[in-house]
Amino acid sequence: MKIVIETYIKTRDDYDFCYSVKKIIKNRILYNYNSDFKYNFSPIDKVSEYPITEGMYDYIEGAIVFYVNDVKITDWENWDDLVYLWAFLYREVSQSSLLKRCDHEYADTYGILTFIPLDSGLVDIYYNEEKKASVDRLSLMKAIILEADRFFQVLWQIRPKLIEDYDWVVEFLEQDKRKFF
Repeated sequence: MKIVIETYIKTRDDYDFCYSVKKIIKNRILYNYNSDFKYNFSPIDKVSEYPITEGMYDYIEGAIVFYVNDVKITDWENWDDLVYLWAFLYREVSQSSLLKRCDHEYADTYGILTFIPLDSGLVDIYYNEEKKASVDRLSLMKAIILEADRFFQVLWQIRPKLIEDYDWVVEFLEQDKRKFF
């Protein structure tokens, strides 16, 4: 079972890569993107600084690219504020240890990522109520912990003041690394 979770920061704004409107929800336009849209993003480990957007120190656009056995769960079309995405996704997963249902909402793209544990030790993963994959719970926990830790280590470098606001994440990560590794 291959689980790939990678974080990308949106470094360009080339909406020329959007090719049509998918739907409009709550006065927000959701676009269909062609395959070139991913070139607007850089892997998090390639970004050493990120400009402050409109005075919002804690706002960094990006995407969590998530595949299981080459099946797309989320990708660049599910971009949003990375600080929000990782903080709340990680908190939900960490607090539940994927032993109970977790729903995570993508605010900008109106998607819902759902993890439903099974008695077999597997977790079913859904995006917008469509089943995408089933994975081993412990393997998924480890993959999420590792990528969350990688994201927050980069975040502390490009936004050092945020460590005070998200000090609880550091504590959760340390506990989870001891528990699952």
